[in-house]
Order: sequence, then C-alpha cells, then structure tokens
Amino acid sequence: MPISPPNKLPQRVVAPSIARREWIVAIMGASTLVFTAWCFTGFQVWAAHTLLAGGLLTFACSILPMPASYNGLDGEHGNRKNYKRLLCLPAFWLSLFFLLYLALQAMNPEGAIFEEEGALYLRKMVPILGTSWPTSLNAPYERINALRVIIVFLAGFSLFWGLWIGLRRRKTVILVLWVFMLSGAAMAFTAILMSLTETNALLWTVPPTNPNFWGTFSYRNHGAAYLNLILVAIGFLFFYHLQKTKNRGHVGGPHLLLFCLFALVASSVAMALSRGGILFGACISVAFFCFAAVYGLRSVFHQRSIWLSLLPALLLATGAFTAFQQINLDAISKRFGDVEATIENADEDYRMLLSLATWDMAQDRKVYGWGAGSFRYYFHRYQKEYPSIYYLTNHPKKGWSGRQFYKYAHNDILQFLAEYGIVGCSFLLLTLASLLWAMLRGIGTNVFSVLMLLVGLVATFSHAFLDFILNAPAYLIAFMGFYAAAAKLVRLESKRRNPQV
Repeated sequence: MPISPPNKLPQRVVAPSIARREWIVAIMGASTLVFTAWCFTGFQVWAAHTLLAGGLLTFACSILPMPASYNGLDGEHGNRKNYKRLLCLPAFWLSLFFLLYLALQAMNPEGAIFEEEGALYLRKMVPILGTSWPTSLNAPYERINALRVIIVFLAGFSLFWGLWIGLRRRKTVILVLWVFMLSGAAMAFTAILMSLTETNALLWTVPPTNPNFWGTFSYRNHGAAYLNLILVAIGFLFFYHLQKTKNRGHVGGPHLLLFCLFALVASSVAMALSRGGILFGACISVAFFCFAAVYGLRSVFHQRSIWLSLLPALLLATGAFTAFQQINLDAISKRFGDVEATIENADEDYRMLLSLATWDMAQDRKVYGWGAGSFRYYFHRYQKEYPSIYYLTNHPKKGWSGRQFYKYAHNDILQFLAEYGIVGCSFLLLTLASLLWAMLRGIGTNVFSVLMLLVGLVATFSHAFLDFILNAPAYLIAFMGFYAAAAKLVRLESKRRNPQV
C-alpha cells in the first residue's frame, strides 16, 4: 500500500540578512547620537570636531564604494545605488545649498576681529566679492566664526544624510533610535544622581562653566531641552511598539518599559529647574498622556477583557506617581515666580529686550544677514538703544555704568535671521519642510507616533524662540539625527504597507 506524502506546511519567507554596510552606518550613526549626550554640550573645539567626524563617517559609510560582500543580498545597497538615492533626496540639495551659502559668507569677510589687552576690536576690510554679496567676519576660531558654524551644521547634515541613505531596514533604524533614547535616559538618571549628591562638577569631575548646570550640560536650559527631545523619542517609540503589540495580539511589550523611562526623564526635566524646559516638557508630557488615553480608550473596545487593558495602565500610573514624588514643587514655584507680574512686565524683561534688539539687527540686513557667527561681534551696536541690557548697573546717583556682553540672543529664530538673512533661513525652512512632508506621508501607519514628532517640532521651535538651544551643537546635531531616523522609520513602515508610496 503506497504511503501518502506528509502534508507540506507553508514555509515562512525569510528576508535576506542585513548588509554589512547598513550595520556599519547604524553603529556609526548611533555612536554619534550617543556622544551628543556626553560631550558637555559640544561647545568645546574637541567636541565639535568629534561630532563632525562621527557625522562624516556615517555619511561616508553610506555612499562610498565597498566590496560586494558589504552590500548584502537584499538589493537595498550598491556602490551606485546609494549615490543615486542621495542625488534624488531634496533635503540633501537644500541643506547642501545652505552650507554653500555659509561658505560664501565665510569667503567674503568685511572685517576682522582681533583681541588686544582682553578687549575685542573690529578692523574693517574690503570684501573680496563686494558688499552686494553675502559677507561675514574673520574672527577667532576658538571663540566662533563662520567656519565653526559650518562645521556644526555639516556634522548634523552629514549625520542626517548618512542615516537616511544608509538605513534601509526597519531593524537598523529601530536600533539607532533605541540606542539614542537609552543614552539620553541614562543622562537623565545621571543628572538626578548628581543633584542628589550635590556635586559641583559635571560628572563629578569636570568643572562647569556655569553654576546652573544639569547632567553633562553646563547650562541647565540646554540640558532640559535635550531631555525634552528624549521625551519625544520615547513617546515616538512608545506608540510605535504599542501599535506593533496590538497588531500581534499581545498585552505586554517594550512600550511598558518606555512608559517608565518617560516618567524618569520627565522627572529629570522637572528637577533641572529650567523654566523653558519645564514649560515645554510639560506640553510634551500632556500631549503624550492625552494620546495614550485616546489610544487606550479606543483599544478597550477591541479587547476581550477590559481588565487586560486596565492592569498595564494601573502599573504604569503607579510608576509615574513614584517618579513624580521626587520633584520639588516648591523649587519650581520659586523659579517661575509671580507669573501674572511676569506677563505684565514682559516689555521690560531682558529676554524680550534682547529679542527686540536682535530684530533691529536683522532689519538692517534682511536678505543676506550679517554672517554666520557674527552676532556677538555686531550686537553691541543695537544694545545701546536698550540701556537695561547694555549697561551692567544703574546707580541711583551715578547712573548707568559698565557694559554687558552677549554671545547669543536667547532667541534662535531671530538670531538665525540676523546672521543668515532671508536667503539662508529659506534653505533651512525648506529642508525642514521636506522632512516634515516625509513624515506626514506616512501618518496613516501610526498616527500617534507621527503626532509625537509634530509635538516635538512645535516644542523645539517654541523653546528656540525663548532661548538659544539650537546654537548648542549637541542639541542641534541630536535633533537632526533623531528626526532623520524617526522620519525614516515612518517612511519604511509606510512603504511596507503600501509599496507604491
């Protein structure tokens, strides 16, 4: 009697392994993003050069020719394929034009800054290309000049290009995002430990340049702003993994850990006592919990048992309450002071006066700006119109005396306009718009993840209007790298569901 062959089970299609090139890009990109949390804000020359090296290596590994074995068998990489993909990327050309615009400013100086007996002086020069072209200043590299600004932006843009071109699989993008997020959460926890031990040094060893530091950032406003970016990263990954868990029919998942990390980082932001950080961190937190509540209510009706939905929520709420107990509400109240009085006297606030003076500065050179890195050398001309930010003291009998010196406008939006003009800012805005378009095209795959990214964008630029967080190299580069990776994940997820997108 013939034996019938056994029933053949459907074989699972195994995707080709990820190319070595892609792993190298992921490792280089993740390492650069990790370094942003531990480079002491990146203002030092060595830190800026290290960030530049990380960004350029990430970009180089994504496009430079490699042996065929490094390009893998999945057909996503090739010595010409990645290069052609780069040339078809609108954000690449827009950001490249911005860098070339800054280089044009640097090559056409209209003056030189020199130091004599501790004072800075400006010596006028005849611009090589004439005053009808973008200009800048020859200034010490250690302080800041156009070349130094170019290096910081090149580090961020090259990291952006490398991650977008070199990462073609969701697994590697998620790896980069998780490594960045965990590094930021570790910095948040370190900052809390430093606060509890009442140390007077960064990481207990490095003397700070500002007494109000937080974690590895010498200025607590920068530290809190960086941690707010980590909050956005946690929220983005939370809803991404929550959607994956729901699709697979599971209850637990990585999102439970991410919720606890969100509470940890949010507590660190509150303990930093940065008014701007707390304000925009609270906005991000409120948006996150509102999105989670809407998602939870919507999912309850699809669960077999309501208790399976409420039990994780109860555990997460308990963890959040435990972290919240570590926050000193009295200290926060003192930092914000009388909010009503602050609003009434807004026209006398020094930040408002700085913004007004910076606006005056921008109006004199609307089209091309004063040049990258030139704010601190020209701003004194416009300070004079506002005595309270120009002089150090106002004695009842002797009157105004002394002089204040500002390196930054405490308003990145207006400072960028003053330094880069309408032309330079247009390239930056168009680059951001192209990235935003890529995110919005994939909003159907995970609405709440994309909404968290949009909330982060609004919080970042709102905070930048009140402080100089985008002039902090660590924050700027982390912002570019994170949003490149997050938008890439949204894009890949969208293509997986709809290959025609």
